[in-house]
Amino acid sequence: MSYQTIAASIGGSYTRLSDVSGYINSPLVMPEDGTMIGAYLIDAPGNQVRITDDANVLYRASLHGVSASPSRSKQIQAVAESLGLALSEDGELHVTCAMADASFYLVRFLEAADRIAYLSLGFRPKGTSRFEHQVADALQEAFPHGVVRHATVTGASGHALRFPFMLEGYGEQPTVIQSVAAKDGKIDWGGVYQAVGKFIDLKNNPISHLRRVTVLEGMRDQSVEQAKAALADASSVIVFHDRQQFIEKFRRAA
Repeated sequence: MSYQTIAASIGGSYTRLSDVSGYINSPLVMPEDGTMIGAYLIDAPGNQVRITDDANVLYRASLHGVSASPSRSKQIQAVAESLGLALSEDGELHVTCAMADASFYLVRFLEAADRIAYLSLGFRPKGTSRFEHQVADALQEAFPHGVVRHATVTGASGHALRFPFMLEGYGEQPTVIQSVAAKDGKIDWGGVYQAVGKFIDLKNNPISHLRRVTVLEGMRDQSVEQAKAALADASSVIVFHDRQQFIEKFRRAA
């Protein structure tokens, strides 16, 4: 099995680095800044392949203010081990497997990288969840019995996709909801690209019939229309200005 075939099996793209190595970009993105989540694949003895992030997931988390601690390291280690992977002392996520099993382990690797990236969000300095709380309060008030927090669904790639909200029991289909807060009063393009990646992966799952809604925090930024255009093929888009306006638009969208 070639690395190009492995990349195609997860809906990713392949870049050849040498005769014995390459890099695969997946449809998933880092929640911190929208950088694509990927993996290096390197030939190993005995018709095996080494899959590694070269410590990139934790490196990017550190760029966004996450500092290491024994407790955090244990939590991250547990995620890696639960999916059959290893985490080195230097923060490298990796696994070595038979070439025939590479697609299977690559999916697990990407899921681990995605979960660790999201876990790292909770290790960042606080103060980033105000808008999510606003959206949660509005949804809970309007739909007191249908809001599910931190919902997980499966995309076309087979990855577990996490969303801050799901609404069940209202309308013909459940609705998954991704909030995107402003960043210093402007569009957080990392958050927008993250939402696009997750929603496209979900949209392409032929057995998924979930409605998809992105909620952008209202702001005085001309880039809002560009963000709405970027999201248009992946989900409905609502710009949140106040509770009443948001819920009225949400009912029409969902």
